[in-house]
Amino acid sequence: MTHEPFRTVLAACGCLLLVLLGMGTPGLAQEPVRPAPRMAAFSPDGKRLAVVTGEPEEKGTATLWDTATNRVLWTHREQRGIPSVAFAPDGKTLAIGTFTALAKLLYTETGQVRASFGEHGKAARGVAFSPDGRILAVGTYDRFIKLWDVSRKAEVKTLKGHTDRIYSVMFSSDGKRLVSAGVDAARIWDIGTGQEKHVLRHGRSLVHAAIFSPDDRWVLTGGWDGMVRIWDAANGRPHCRLENLGGVDGLAFVPSRDLLAVCGSSKQIDLFSLPLREADNRERQRIEELLKKLDDDSYEQRESAGQQMLRMGFIAEPILHRTMKESKSAEVRIRCRLLRRQLLSKSQANLTGHTDGVESVALSPDGKLLVSASHDGTVRLWDVAGRKECGRLIPGAAAE
Repeated sequence: MTHEPFRTVLAACGCLLLVLLGMGTPGLAQEPVRPAPRMAAFSPDGKRLAVVTGEPEEKGTATLWDTATNRVLWTHREQRGIPSVAFAPDGKTLAIGTFTALAKLLYTETGQVRASFGEHGKAARGVAFSPDGRILAVGTYDRFIKLWDVSRKAEVKTLKGHTDRIYSVMFSSDGKRLVSAGVDAARIWDIGTGQEKHVLRHGRSLVHAAIFSPDDRWVLTGGWDGMVRIWDAANGRPHCRLENLGGVDGLAFVPSRDLLAVCGSSKQIDLFSLPLREADNRERQRIEELLKKLDDDSYEQRESAGQQMLRMGFIAEPILHRTMKESKSAEVRIRCRLLRRQLLSKSQANLTGHTDGVESVALSPDGKLLVSASHDGTVRLWDVAGRKECGRLIPGAAAE
């Protein structure tokens, strides 16, 4: 199959987006172009987009696009697939994981290899930089996480505790903790001591994604049990869970809009309103008013109050949780339980268009764009505010 180079440039959200169109069917390949994308990431300044491709037994590529000039800047190739990518905080280097024992650092400017880090067993599956860029964390299929001093190219420590494959790693914003996701569980680590702090399980299901909330108070985990679980990062206690999502592969938080993006086997991206903060005085007063109406003599008033409560969104969840247990009114307890269940199982919006499972999602630095990588062979860009697709590229074709 042959493809044109980038031939359409769209302006959206104040920046230029790229679309790679197939010759036969504009905007969509007839069948997935191999190797399919595994992950995409924006540079810290939003001017570059890196996409990595390839399954374990396929050849892999890392391709960098300039989002302003509509050009592929370079493509780096590996003999095995590349499952993960992360930019250093200064944007000058990016790290890739591979389905080999090696993780590599590439110069963002040229794509040339800056350094290689070995001894990761079967696969250097997940990579992440510390907020200061000094430490590179690599999660492996061999159940351990290595921390590397980037400047000295020396191992700092190895974190052990997982009992099966590790898929992803992420530092907290202060760099003091790390969260990892794997087949057995997600785990929170103390970087200073190298000790495991908490184990976050999804029953017997594997955990494919784990992220910190922007303020580091919470850890959000996504599993193949069809749930996103929210945990207190300080003590590891479960707070609540979002349900009925299919197998969850990726998570991304949009702080400016209190939105959580969830992707996986369902082919769509679910957006949940998820303000992870306490209700302010005005919101709390409104919620209390609606709670009283849940026990009104009028059925219409009770139904209306319930609908208005749902529109309050996740900010009402803690109060609903408390009231469903403590209210003296059986009617209020039942309604609060049902409302809370709806809040935790119904997304605010769905981004549709992918024709196969979505492996990962990531946010642009300004919070206006979401990028998704799918097994259908495409990477798609989404206008977060408009809830619509605004760009598309096919990295497998660009690498030919």
